[in-house]
Parts: sequence; C-alpha cells; structure tokens
Amino acid sequence: MVKRVRLTHVSEEEAKKELKDVVGCLSCGLPTRRTQREVASEVVDICPHCQTSDGHIKSYEEVFERLVTQHYMKHERMSRPEAEEAARLKLAELPAWNDKKP
Repeated sequence: MVKRVRLTHVSEEEAKKELKDVVGCLSCGLPTRRTQREVASEVVDICPHCQTSDGHIKSYEEVFERLVTQHYMKHERMSRPEAEEAARLKLAELPAWNDKKP
C-alpha cells in the first residue's frame, strides 16, 4: 500500500498547478512525468526512452518505431497504418525532428 505524504512547504494549489505543468519529451512528445520545475533545473529535455545509454538522442527510426508500437498500437489500440500516420504527424511537430517531413 502506498503511503500518502502531505508536503508542508508547497500549498495544495501550487501542487495542483505543478501537476498540470507536466511537460513532454522534445523527441517523442509523450509526457515525461517531470514537472516544469524539474525540467528547468536540468539540461535534459529528452525522455530516457529516447536516449542512448551514453545520453545521445536515438535515431528518428528508433523513436518512430517505439512511438508506433508502444504508444499508438499498444495504448491507443490503433492499427499499424493508423499508428504510423499518427506517429509521423506527431514527430513532425517536435523540435528534435524539424528537418523530417511527415
């Protein structure tokens, strides 16, 4: 069972606002489960799934395939063609892939 702890140094309103501020990965666009405050204190804007073991961004093809299979097909229950189209459109919006066309 998870024990809930109330933070006394952050008001309930501030905590709710911060939860709304969850930001997305600049490579895949999925929520990183990090708040803007956490991201602002770090240099990294890419989620761990989009990074190689040495901290570099994975290739477009690797990110695309994970987005298609793990997000759109598995979680959104899309067919492969629908998932590929959705992934192409999503990646085209993201800063990491400005040079790629959908």
